[in-house]
Amino acid sequence: MLQVYAAASGDLLAAVPVLELDQNAPFRSLKKWLQRHHGLPEFMCQLVHGTGSKAVQLQADAELRSLVSAEVNVELDLLLLPHPPDGQPFSSKQKGEALHCLCAFERLQAARALIQGSANPDFRLSRLTPLDVALNNSRWEVVRVLLEGGASKVRDVELGPNINKELDGMTPLFKASKTNDVQMLRLLLMARADTNKPCGIDYDTPLGIACSQGFAKSAAMLLEVGASIAKPFGSEPLLRACREGHTNVVSLLLQHRADKDQVFRPVGCTPLSVACEYARVQVVQLLLERRANPRKVFNEREPGPLYMACQTGNREIVELLLQAGVCTDQACGFDLDVPLQVASRQGHHEVVELLQQANASSDIVGPAS
Repeated sequence: MLQVYAAASGDLLAAVPVLELDQNAPFRSLKKWLQRHHGLPEFMCQLVHGTGSKAVQLQADAELRSLVSAEVNVELDLLLLPHPPDGQPFSSKQKGEALHCLCAFERLQAARALIQGSANPDFRLSRLTPLDVALNNSRWEVVRVLLEGGASKVRDVELGPNINKELDGMTPLFKASKTNDVQMLRLLLMARADTNKPCGIDYDTPLGIACSQGFAKSAAMLLEVGASIAKPFGSEPLLRACREGHTNVVSLLLQHRADKDQVFRPVGCTPLSVACEYARVQVVQLLLERRANPRKVFNEREPGPLYMACQTGNREIVELLLQAGVCTDQACGFDLDVPLQVASRQGHHEVVELLQQANASSDIVGPAS
């Protein structure tokens, strides 16, 4: 058995069965094994047997073969060379290839040292950059090391000063949020992409599009780094999540202090009235559990929650609103109708029956506060 220790720390790096090596070329085979299993670049590895004055740098198959035949367990120390044995510097290609190996196997200190030694952090190998390698393997500490070292290329995205530049009408962060690419999203957030930059036809934000699509994980990641729950123009994230029925996203936004009774302008609706309009039963239930005001109406010309529920005819939502203490006689909407008139006009007989059981009036009264 060959036991390979990291010379810098003394930690056991690998225990390599001798039978797994090519017996005709065990020294080269061992280096290839270390690269394949531990990402250690073959040309940077120096293997040493013994300590002090008895230390021997292995350079040939015969030397390793001799050790294996003489000892049951052979202990070797491994050093990563800063330059080839001949003293000449590593080529740019060698450094780039080495950086790819180190990133794939999360060798942080060695990768950092290589970058500091002028390795190109954006070196492409088979069209992939080191950031691509780290991203594909979810090596987030490696991503951090690469970003600190000036890496700026991942997939088709340019980081650094161009990280918020639009491509096909979208910033990279907006695109990652829209497609729920949480891996890319995390990397872009680590690279300090602008979480609130709007773009696209609707001038939307990354959080807005994530909430609209129901991507709770993407939305959570954006909120954790301080993305604004308000939108500069158009509809806010909470409105869109309520409208689309994404209960988990609504819950997430409320946890981050979104106003459950916010009046969305210019439309004049509330989260509850929007959820009622689109018959989102679970969202209505959640909002009421969080004590959303079922009587909140922007002005008497805007339809309130019960008005919208009666118009759509959703019996379950009407029951929830009645249990929450909604005013059954509140006149609102463009026609200033009371809920009973709305349900009757739409032919929703079960809702009419519910309202009558709740002693709802068909007479118009002033708007509730």
